[in-house]
Amino acid sequence: MNLTELQLNRNLYKTEPQTSETLGAGDVASNLSPTPSSAIASGNSVTDINTNAEQLNGEVIAPGSIPVTTFDIADLGWIQTCVFSVTDADTVAWTSGVFTSAKGVSYSISAGNTGNMTAQNYIYLNINASLTAYQVTTTQSNIIGPGKVLIAVAQNGSVNASYALTQTIQVVANNIVANTLSAISANLGSITAGEININNNAMIDSSGYGTFIGIASLNLKAYTNFENSGRFVLTGATVTPTFGNNGMVVAPGAVATNWSRALWWVTNFVFSNRASFTCGFAALSGFSAGDGVGFVGLGNMTMTGSGVTETGKNYCGFEIKKSSGVTTIIAVQCNGGGTVTFSGTLVTVVDGDTVELLLRITPTGINYYTRLNGGSISSVTTLTATVPTGAENNVCFETTNKGSANDFQIQYQCAAYEH
Repeated sequence: MNLTELQLNRNLYKTEPQTSETLGAGDVASNLSPTPSSAIASGNSVTDINTNAEQLNGEVIAPGSIPVTTFDIADLGWIQTCVFSVTDADTVAWTSGVFTSAKGVSYSISAGNTGNMTAQNYIYLNINASLTAYQVTTTQSNIIGPGKVLIAVAQNGSVNASYALTQTIQVVANNIVANTLSAISANLGSITAGEININNNAMIDSSGYGTFIGIASLNLKAYTNFENSGRFVLTGATVTPTFGNNGMVVAPGAVATNWSRALWWVTNFVFSNRASFTCGFAALSGFSAGDGVGFVGLGNMTMTGSGVTETGKNYCGFEIKKSSGVTTIIAVQCNGGGTVTFSGTLVTVVDGDTVELLLRITPTGINYYTRLNGGSISSVTTLTATVPTGAENNVCFETTNKGSANDFQIQYQCAAYEH
């Protein structure tokens, strides 16, 4: 029976003309076409009919994925361990470390730096140039191309240079397009700046001094612990105060006609711009016997060994009045006329007490406060009449025996003036 009668052809792969007759076993092998080559030209692909997967340059591409080994070093993610730091205003440096590509290929990178920058610098790996060193350029186009990976961007500054790894975002002036930045809310932490200027209404300079709206002139602060006599005028009284680590002692001694005074030079117009004054003193001795009087405050009350003249000058402060061994403190103020305004007793003091005194001039009067022996601060006492005005140069600390031979010793430990 012939194959043609079955309508079959056993030589399906033979390229030469076929016979329709049945061939013997020896003829079959010699008439088969040669086995086709499995080689695939570079760059071509073939589909595996069993897995439906593509092959590219010998790599299997599973459906929906592309093997990382078919990509350039710059195409996928990477990690690196070099530590970057700022050296000075124009230099950024990095330590040695390892750059590892997505393929798992590692490059040992040497330590390096930008050198002295005058513009924005790009730090990048270029395996075509070096496998062990990062490259630095100011030309952005140099970092683009096969085998290149941008690592960081650095910029020189006026005080310190700055840098940002490409895993972060660096915002520099030439990357912001805006007329103004407004309505910014941020927890800024520590701010380093030459000065801060808020529309010329408030300023803080590089030394930390500030001026603010509502103050007609520069804010003045003066403070002393009375360690030495260098800042004080000590002439005019019969006894000179003494100075030491515990403060200034103003004491007339045990002579009935003696008095003691120290003037602390501040500036003109001590009553302006809501001036305030504070001080603290210790009642050393003489507070519980005989008579005497003292004054501490802004201005210069007239005093002699026999007492005080409470008119004729601008002043405000605290009068320390001792009568028959009882010492009280009152508020007193005068505007240079013949009238003086007093408060009632603010606090009573005995030997060994410590006292804090505070006054604040307001647009409508003067507020007075006291604190005895570290207790609670007193409620405010306000005097509105005969508020001092004009010019005065001194803060005054003075004491007189007022005709009594008891040494009235007051030790001033600190004082502060501000307007």
